[in-house]
Amino acid sequence: MYKLETPGERSRVPRLAIVIIILLVVSILALVILMGLQQPESSTQAGSAEFAIATQEFAPGEDIVIGVNNASLYLPGDAINVAGSISIFPRAPNLFSPPGETKWIRPLVVNVEFRDGQGKPVQHITFAKPAEICFKITKERWEDYTRHPNEYEVQTYSEEKDPPIWEPLAMVTHPDRNQLCGQIDHFSLFALATKPDITIPLTEPTLTPNSPQGPSNDSPNYQSGGVYEP
Repeated sequence: MYKLETPGERSRVPRLAIVIIILLVVSILALVILMGLQQPESSTQAGSAEFAIATQEFAPGEDIVIGVNNASLYLPGDAINVAGSISIFPRAPNLFSPPGETKWIRPLVVNVEFRDGQGKPVQHITFAKPAEICFKITKERWEDYTRHPNEYEVQTYSEEKDPPIWEPLAMVTHPDRNQLCGQIDHFSLFALATKPDITIPLTEPTLTPNSPQGPSNDSPNYQSGGVYEP
């Protein structure tokens, strides 16, 4: 026998559907917000770090030497006047290389990032004097560099360009440490770039993070402000 639905029974069905729809919408919004929080603000943010990371506190007036793997940052204490922390970490080789590029390869890429006292990334800091980002290479590669210096560059990723491009930095070398360095006035992505036909390993065995093989303040080649001259 057919049973008639009461008005109360008919109203419970659409109410249940409305509740389910609301829960689905809230879940989707929460997922979208979570994914947005996980995305870095730019390609140079620490959200895409892939390997070990070295971090050191910085106070104006204190020289900084910080490194990870085969990359080191030498920052004069009077280069910037903002306290915070500095991090350096490797990124994937050939990161952001233009499709079909044949002039350069970038086997060593690192990101250097500055955070303020609250741990917030600071995108633009004015440097009073240049710092150095250095890459250590093998003795064999160093000998090749002395014969073919134009086949090696230290580059920075200029994300503000349209389109973004890798650009060479002014080079500085430290032969006693087999280091090729670029002078920098900002924190960003940096790379050791070589010609594609260089296939011999570029680096010595991996260094321990937070223990860069950089010169100390006691070194006879140490110059005031963290600049080193062989």
